[in-house]
Amino acid sequence: MRRDLVRKKIEQLEAEKRRSSSRSKANPTNQNADTLMKVSDVLRWLQSHTKTHDPHWRDDGAKSPYRPFPDKPYFRPILDALKREDVVFCVKSRDLMMSWLCVAYLTHDAMTHPGIQVLVQSQTEEKAAELINYAKILYAEQDPDIREMYPLSVPLGQQSQLELCFANGSRILGIPHGADKIRSYHPTALFIDEAAFVADAGQSYEQAIAACKKIVVLSSAGPGWFEQVVASAEDRVKHLATGVLEKRTPQGVCVLSVHYTADPERRDPEWKKRERPKYTTESAWQAEQEMQFSAGGGERIFAEVLARDAERIFIDPYTSGFEPSPDWPLIAGFDFGKANPTAVLIASIDYDGVIYVKSEFYQPGLSPREIVPLLRRLNGFSRAIAYADPSIFHATHVQSNGRYTSVAALLAGLGIDNLIPAPRNQELGGMEAILDHWTNREPTLKIVCPRELWDISKPIYGVHNYGCPNLLWELRQARRAELTPLQLMSQNRPEKIIGKNNHLRDCLKYMVLANPGPPEKSDLQLKREGIRAKVDRGDYQGAFLETMANPDVIFGSEEYDTGVVNEDVLRLRHRRNWRML
Repeated sequence: MRRDLVRKKIEQLEAEKRRSSSRSKANPTNQNADTLMKVSDVLRWLQSHTKTHDPHWRDDGAKSPYRPFPDKPYFRPILDALKREDVVFCVKSRDLMMSWLCVAYLTHDAMTHPGIQVLVQSQTEEKAAELINYAKILYAEQDPDIREMYPLSVPLGQQSQLELCFANGSRILGIPHGADKIRSYHPTALFIDEAAFVADAGQSYEQAIAACKKIVVLSSAGPGWFEQVVASAEDRVKHLATGVLEKRTPQGVCVLSVHYTADPERRDPEWKKRERPKYTTESAWQAEQEMQFSAGGGERIFAEVLARDAERIFIDPYTSGFEPSPDWPLIAGFDFGKANPTAVLIASIDYDGVIYVKSEFYQPGLSPREIVPLLRRLNGFSRAIAYADPSIFHATHVQSNGRYTSVAALLAGLGIDNLIPAPRNQELGGMEAILDHWTNREPTLKIVCPRELWDISKPIYGVHNYGCPNLLWELRQARRAELTPLQLMSQNRPEKIIGKNNHLRDCLKYMVLANPGPPEKSDLQLKREGIRAKVDRGDYQGAFLETMANPDVIFGSEEYDTGVVNEDVLRLRHRRNWRML
């Protein structure tokens, strides 16, 4: 009896299975919908429905070289840019899977849209074949139902190593360098990989620009045509994600930069300690990982911390609402130059000792007399204690009468009388003191600058009352001297700082080494805070009586005529409690 029940149950299940199969065959719409959902988004397809090939799979303890595409926060904004823009240039650190990502985007496009021709160009035919193999792996390792929906024209094993052809008429072709190779085709899209190292990449681009609807130019840093395009991008800066910037060339072309800090696993300083010894010279590290095109010097001193902690160190004055208190004391740094830029920084110091560098002046080729009216336009300079390069106090400036005087004396005669010699001027100590403000704690040195100017590629001269773009540019340029491999065998890590593009950096050094520390609050400020505290807790009568007993709180000096307590008193006058006093 029990066996009969079991047999009957099995027959019922098999019958239901046959009916379900019959319904699916009669109406394949549901199956198609599921498959279409899998490929509706490039990143979903990459991370959930296909696999890449990892040559280091054994080192990572994986069971197979074929692994799902990793989940990294920078993939989404880059794919969005590739989809949105007709032309994208991208400079990147090494080993971020950017070539895989670009090939995947174009493979997905060719697979899901008929009649597309994609050209993939690299330095050599072998490198181009390697990129085509990326596309073949992504196709072969995807879910069977996707392969069934988007079949190939002939099986993979019968296709050339330089092409991947689909039954829908789309194909992806690999070609070596040379503009003449482009002329042989009529591509819908062009991908140039490691363009900085592809001979004639610029000519290939020019050949393709009229025909292609999509062009992607990718490379690590290297001199030449690619560098010129990337360096020209200064407009409309956007921070798409940590380590990912978008800029525009004067022609409006999108330029992305993807630093290794875009990968959360590489933000830990321990990663750099492990990775840096693999590079035989600092120049190689700077080009391959720090994306420095002019990587002829040694270690970049501030590049890593500024890339990692930009959001904590920089303050956008337009979006943050930051407004320094008028009670905070002002300090300045001053560095005079004739052929080199004259540089000035203005900073406020709060009562916790945090330094906010908020404005700058940066202009070459001016005499002391020409500088003065520009300094008067720099907000707060006349009220600041200005720590200046000690050398300007020596009588080394020859006048028209043949007599010598100092630059400081000339400026004092023109009304700039707030300069004092910087008490300390050590280059190495100054750089270490600046770094100390940003290391292993909440930053105690912050720099105001509009977000779109956080990463300019060349100086913007003049008076900047709303931020310090040139200071950020100089800090990113600061580097140590480089030793040759032979010197490294007998010498320790170089300490010398290269003295180039260091004018605003010197101003910052003067201010930080002066170490002004947290200011003390004046009696007037303490009285105001006492009145504000009473207002905040509703003690309006006490606030009124204290204000009447200390009229200097409101009328004490011109600089406080619009102070915060005036606002509080005005609020009191409009409250019902005021009439009860």
